[in-house]
Amino acid sequence: MSEPRERDNEMQANTAAETAPPEVQALTPGLLRRALAKIREATSETVAPWQEQLTKQPRGFEFDLRGSREGVLAQLKRVSEGLAKSAASSDDAALQASLSHLAVPLELIAKRRSAPASPEEENFLKAHGPEVDRMGDDIASAARGLRQLADLAVRGAANLDPHSVSRILERKRDLGDATLRRIEDKIAVTRSRKDKKRLQEMRDDMRNWLANRDARLEGVQPIVDELALRTDVLRKACVVQSRRLARAAELTRRAAGNGKIAREQMEFSACLRALALAVHVDAAAPLEQG
Repeated sequence: MSEPRERDNEMQANTAAETAPPEVQALTPGLLRRALAKIREATSETVAPWQEQLTKQPRGFEFDLRGSREGVLAQLKRVSEGLAKSAASSDDAALQASLSHLAVPLELIAKRRSAPASPEEENFLKAHGPEVDRMGDDIASAARGLRQLADLAVRGAANLDPHSVSRILERKRDLGDATLRRIEDKIAVTRSRKDKKRLQEMRDDMRNWLANRDARLEGVQPIVDELALRTDVLRKACVVQSRRLARAAELTRRAAGNGKIAREQMEFSACLRALALAVHVDAAAPLEQG
């Protein structure tokens, strides 16, 4: 008889553990730092194979956090203003200028395609034709990948809300204040001395709770402001990077194709890698600490 009962108790304990609400952690500077470090570590792992190239090009299109006398938050706030203009602008010339390093090899590719093949090129293609074709296919695949990244950046920007945590704090303020007003309204219409005294005690307890609430909210406000700034910068960066990646995808599609071109496509591929690394630096900048 005891064995079934023990199994039932174990099942009930497991069910309770599964349905128990997750532990709520207080919003503290340490919690924010740990969360940022965890995300930053994950992003670093994805670019580990290109870490050497990143050290040689540790800046993006918008961000360069090396050797700045400003703190990270001060620089993020300053860059945010420029990102806001870029995100709201439809200036195609500015976007094209940020991809000018792709234009040179692309122009050479177009010229090489329209020119007749030299004997040296024909011999090279006879010896390495499959490899050249495979490189062209890889560039075409990169164009599709860039398009997917552009779409992902748009969706990421849409899901980033810099003011979500602030609205939670405002909701806490509104609910507490509304509760106090309801108690005071009830006191005003209560005739029983006993009930009024009970309500007055409840009102005093509520006032103490509100005072403690205000102190708690004031303590977390700097963290909320920092989180809002980082989220806002990341959201704007996603919008700008999405446009840049979409345009780069179009340029890369034009650079793709099989045939006699080899050296220029290799140069274009190197420039494309530099673009991808710069985009990574910009996307990771809001996670930096310092």
